Amino acid sequence: MKRLSAFILLFAFAFSAYGQTGEERDAAGNGIRSDFLIELAKGDVRDHIVIHKFGAANDIGTAWTLVSSSKTYQTPATAQALEAVSTSDSDSTGNAGLQSVCVDGLGSGWQLLTECVSLRGTQEVNFDSTFFRVFRLYGNSTGTYANTAASSQVGTITIETQGGSDVWGTLAVEASFGFGQSLIGAYTVPRGYKGYVMHYHVDSESTKIPSIALFRRCNADDLSAPYAGVMRLFNLHRGILGPLEVHFESPSNGVIGPCDIGFFARVPSNTADISVQFELLLVKE
Repeated sequence: MKRLSAFILLFAFAFSAYGQTGEERDAAGNGIRSDFLIELAKGDVRDHIVIHKFGAANDIGTAWTLVSSSKTYQTPATAQALEAVSTSDSDSTGNAGLQSVCVDGLGSGWQLLTECVSLRGTQEVNFDSTFFRVFRLYGNSTGTYANTAASSQVGTITIETQGGSDVWGTLAVEASFGFGQSLIGAYTVPRGYKGYVMHYHVDSESTKIPSIALFRRCNADDLSAPYAGVMRLFNLHRGILGPLEVHFESPSNGVIGPCDIGFFARVPSNTADISVQFELLLVKE
């Protein structure tokens, strides 16, 4: 009976560790006995963060290309000064378009960093901070109460290196409708966290058969050669026909930050529009 009781206790502990109904701790240190993922989404589990990311790219061709609206994910070895600019002067303070924009990324210490700036239309505006990575940008305020006929932005908003040498991300406009949100199929786990890919989903045009590669590059803060941060294939899917859905049932895919994670795609001929969605669990070390 003691052995059976010990086995039941061990099973209950393992079940909790995989994020179902185990006793986790909320922000105040109190025990949680409910669905783990719901509590994560509520922000009630101490030192845990759920990240939902999605990206998309039009006209991906036969070369491996990052799934992002700008088809880029900048990974410089030095933190960079950035600027924001629109293709329309309507995206500026006091006008009908976006009036301010925010970026989420990693700052000069590889820590999570968010900064917002007021837009000046086609005139560049600088961010105060420097960034190693930018994995999300989004509209923060607008002059239009958006509806199905009018979006919050007018022009394409670009985040770029000061001086315009490298594009870091875009808020795209499609069919004259602004998204107000970036489409970057990549993320970098910050320093001080361990990241777990829990799930990803890939869509492509129905008549295309793309290949999808999930890459990761850890030790991103090793900035002198020879670099320990080798870009390594994490998962590969060839000739996808229809939507792809992948769930990870174990935590064996954990990576220690700072670590880059990103989706690349290619097609055997012509081009295809491809999108990805993925979820990460960050656990503070």
